[in-house]
Amino acid sequence: MLLLSICKVKKKLADKLNLKKPKIEFGEKLRELRLSKNFTMVDLAVKCDTDSSYIGKIERGQINPGFDSLHKILTALDINITTAIFK
Repeated sequence: MLLLSICKVKKKLADKLNLKKPKIEFGEKLRELRLSKNFTMVDLAVKCDTDSSYIGKIERGQINPGFDSLHKILTALDINITTAIFK
């Protein structure tokens, strides 16, 4: 019970401070980059030889892409890793 209360307090504090989990931030950035190239999730998935649901899960922050997948995605978007992470 105490652990559950601590988790709720941490979430409320993070929400108030507008802190996001890195997976969510990266997913939002990926979506922004994809849309800037006028790609649908299906377009990007085809270029990466993957499924659009996989792209969607990354964009929603549900999963982290592996390095190989990340490389394929960024190559398909014609973006280097520095731009994807730090811009």
